[in-house]
Amino acid sequence: MDKRSKKRKSQPSSKLSTESKKLKLAEEEQTKEPAASENVSEEAVAAVPSSVDQLHDLQADISSWLEKQEEFDQMDLEALEEASNHDDEPEDDIDLEALDVPVGVRCAKFTDTEMRKSYKYECEWGKCKFMSGTDRKYFLHVESHAELALETEAGKYTCRWDLCEYSTEDGYEFVGHVHYHAYHTKLKVHGASLHLLLKLPNCNNDSRTRNTITNRPVTFQCEWNECSDRFNKALHFFHHVKGHIDDMWPAGKWSSQKFSCKWALCTTKSKLTSRKDLMKHLVSHTTERLIACFNCGTHFRIRDKFVDHCNRQLEIAHRKYQCDQCGRYYATKPLLSNHMQYHRQAHACELCPAKFSSPGLLAAHIRIKHLNQRDFKCPQCDYASHYKKDLVAHILGHEGKLFRCEEFGCNVVYRTLLGLKKHISWHYNLPTPVYACHLCDNHLRYKSSTSLKKHFLFKHDMARPPGMSRFRFKPDTDGMYRLQSFVDEKLRKHHEEQQPLEQLQNSGEANEGTGPTGSKGKRKQQTLQAKAVQPMRDEAKPTALAEAMDAPKPKLKINSMKSIGIRKFQIELGVEAVEAESSSTNAVPAATASPSGGGAAIAKQLPGQHGTAAAEAAVRPPVGIKQEKVEESNHFGTESTKQPKDVKDFMVMKRYLKSSAKPSINA
Repeated sequence: MDKRSKKRKSQPSSKLSTESKKLKLAEEEQTKEPAASENVSEEAVAAVPSSVDQLHDLQADISSWLEKQEEFDQMDLEALEEASNHDDEPEDDIDLEALDVPVGVRCAKFTDTEMRKSYKYECEWGKCKFMSGTDRKYFLHVESHAELALETEAGKYTCRWDLCEYSTEDGYEFVGHVHYHAYHTKLKVHGASLHLLLKLPNCNNDSRTRNTITNRPVTFQCEWNECSDRFNKALHFFHHVKGHIDDMWPAGKWSSQKFSCKWALCTTKSKLTSRKDLMKHLVSHTTERLIACFNCGTHFRIRDKFVDHCNRQLEIAHRKYQCDQCGRYYATKPLLSNHMQYHRQAHACELCPAKFSSPGLLAAHIRIKHLNQRDFKCPQCDYASHYKKDLVAHILGHEGKLFRCEEFGCNVVYRTLLGLKKHISWHYNLPTPVYACHLCDNHLRYKSSTSLKKHFLFKHDMARPPGMSRFRFKPDTDGMYRLQSFVDEKLRKHHEEQQPLEQLQNSGEANEGTGPTGSKGKRKQQTLQAKAVQPMRDEAKPTALAEAMDAPKPKLKINSMKSIGIRKFQIELGVEAVEAESSSTNAVPAATASPSGGGAAIAKQLPGQHGTAAAEAAVRPPVGIKQEKVEESNHFGTESTKQPKDVKDFMVMKRYLKSSAKPSINA
């Protein structure tokens, strides 16, 4: 045999051997699979309790964490309650009826301690949380911060009081500055206490200036007679000056001498008839203040000025007094009378036609416009200004003072405060002022007052007001800024036109309650006549109308219903025919006896839907019933026709249909 035949004989045996091997492997895999499945099931059973335990542990950890957070929140609330004795008082509770009552009368029912210390003194140095109700403890605590800074810091001392950026190399002045913060807090607590007791309007000024005292003196020197003592603590200086007064004119004892101010270079010519007048006058030399606003930090000499400061910021809707000449509203009569002095302008300049409302403004006008005095000079350059505020702004430019925008994500820096204010208005999309010319027919508009000033000078050859170096603009009734004199004259004419109408209206209201000729008398006569005629009308009612009223009301039926939304269905209603009585000649047809002329509405609101209409309903008469007109006679015998409405798409809620098996519509 050849080799090929041998190979052919050996192939079937090899195939059989491979098939047998495959069968053996399959049997082994089948035996291994149940064992593996048993192991997997055992592992899964063992893993289930472990996962459940982990969930229980996680829930326990979360519940314990929540309990701790509740404890922390409760501690914070208790700390806030301890910070003030009046946390339960409403903040916006304003006594509008007592605004016109004098401040002295309103304060008479409170003690001096209540008006000064209804709140506690709080230290604002860094993260210090010290609070006290006594002056001595609080001042000693605040001064300890300054003493510690003198010991630890060298060369330059920085104030860490909240919202204060003061720094100096003079330790004597630094101690006075920190002491004045404590004194300022005492005044602000007085203002907060008075604001609470008298229920005054809230101050809306910028609260970031509440601790700004860089414009106040912090070191003092006594100039009474020949005294020249120096102080770096405000309270010590004020007490020292009062000691001079007690030595010369003791309290409670009458003196035959005249009261006069012994302060150096004092040229006052006012009559100081009493010790009280002298003490009031000394405030102008010592710069002592009585009270301060707790929101913006403004100082005031007397309480009346602080109350006026709050009343000026009352909402316009609550202001009762209006100026006759410019239309502005004020909260109290004293504020209106102070404003009227601006319009009177009783103080005239002898060098020009300008007039002013006070002698101080007249003196400033003569000094600046006619004498051109520039008393405020820059120590670093030749610049000199008329006003101190201009010099302060100029010095800030030398020091490189920059005003940075504090809005989130914005780091824009400006050299002037005016530029920063314009930038902030852009953040809040505030409308930019528009200046309009009142002389041009097309009412030219400009984006800046400078452009309108140039328009006046070159287009209309308009001269500036006498004694003034610039034009003044004022918002008109349409919101645009126009020349102040034009707007004032316009408002004055409008008020003169409205005044006769208001007088007629007031006279008509006054005559309502006087005599039978008034409107009240006429109304009484009309009611008496109506009562007398009513029985006659009742007797004259036609019988046909009475029968129609006694007729049976029609019944409604559902013709079709389909779903149009979530818990909303469209239903078509019809009216069942009612057999009319044969005895009544003027019977109302059943098809037209639908309530309210054939149409009605049903509204049903489901719980959880607030303020939304539940459904809209309409009554449609059934097909085949002819609509007829109904003629009814009224009380006076006249006839009127009514035709039933035909409104489609009656809407009602599914819940309403379930709750009422037989829907009824009330006329």
